[in-house]
Amino acid sequence: MKKKLLLLILLITLGLISILLFKQRHLIWQGLKDKRELAQMNIAPVANYPIKTAAYWTSPTMGERDALNLARHDLLIIDLENKFNNRYRLLEIKKMNPDIIILAYSNPMEIFTTLYQTRPWQNKVIKEITEKRPAWLLKTVSQERQSLQFANFWPGMIMLNISATCPRINGERYYQWMAKKLKREILSDPIFDGYFQDNGTVNISWVYQNKPEKIDINSDNKPDSDAFIDKSWSKGQNRFLRSIHGYSFWRNLFRSRKMLILSNKGDTNLLKYVDGKFFEKFPNDYLGDKWAFGWGQSMSNARKTGPYTILQVERHLLQFGLASTLLLDNAYIAVGQDNAGVFPEFEIDPGKPRGQSTSYDNLYARDYENLRVEVDPLLQKSTIIMYSH
Repeated sequence: MKKKLLLLILLITLGLISILLFKQRHLIWQGLKDKRELAQMNIAPVANYPIKTAAYWTSPTMGERDALNLARHDLLIIDLENKFNNRYRLLEIKKMNPDIIILAYSNPMEIFTTLYQTRPWQNKVIKEITEKRPAWLLKTVSQERQSLQFANFWPGMIMLNISATCPRINGERYYQWMAKKLKREILSDPIFDGYFQDNGTVNISWVYQNKPEKIDINSDNKPDSDAFIDKSWSKGQNRFLRSIHGYSFWRNLFRSRKMLILSNKGDTNLLKYVDGKFFEKFPNDYLGDKWAFGWGQSMSNARKTGPYTILQVERHLLQFGLASTLLLDNAYIAVGQDNAGVFPEFEIDPGKPRGQSTSYDNLYARDYENLRVEVDPLLQKSTIIMYSH
């Protein structure tokens, strides 16, 4: 009896392993192929910046010089279309910097209203949804005219209904369909070390605050209350990332490097599913307290948002953003969007921190082995003092 039971357990185990191997066959096969191709590449390595840096590349294509400069960072967020347009550039980056982390960028909240030749994956999504699944397009209702319109946030794009009350089509809601599509077509490629979700917000009613239209979140052709909209949106958003997070567990069984998940905005929601948050155009004044343009709230959140938290600043605030990053232990700095420049400001080696940051009279400072950083959040000014040894 015991032998039969052991045999049954063995057969079940072998069956489960076979299923896992079958589901991850592309990941395994492509990984082996990439190793061979990387071994044949005759490309010199590049040196990382001495501090933790990231780049935010939402362009669907990438040139040779772009790849060379981007390879110097520790972490890259790269539009997933680069997989289809110039995957070899991503391989070149990994050859130049084997330790680099590349995350696939997507914006599941919106689709373009135009088809672009450089966005083949998005074009298929647009056609699939507009022709076969139009009920997934998020709609608004004019309270005055009772007329339906498509919801819009970013110019040239239409919003999609990622909520838990989105209509089912063929048994699936939009967030289920999109999560499955990303897992099968994008995250199964070992060129990516994880996923970055743009617009990873748990509420959406703010898009139509103080407007005559209201979102129809459950497609009953009636305007919904802000509370109902946000509750439904939050459920769908959580389930979307939970699905991606669940996939990461199985993928990690076949990869030596842990699959990462990041999202923006820089709030403290969704932390059980993500490894870090992206503070776009830091500091952010929409996260709560608005002191110093939201700097205090942004920094407070950033301390809690995981080991791969990124402070993204515009070029004119680079020094301020760099100094703010050095006040933290877990943050990377990124400059602008689609910026493949070279940054001499990053060529500093702070050494180990001598303690945590301190504050006095609204000024913040931190000492490292090789430098001292001082930040004035109200003036958005900073000073980095290098020690002479």
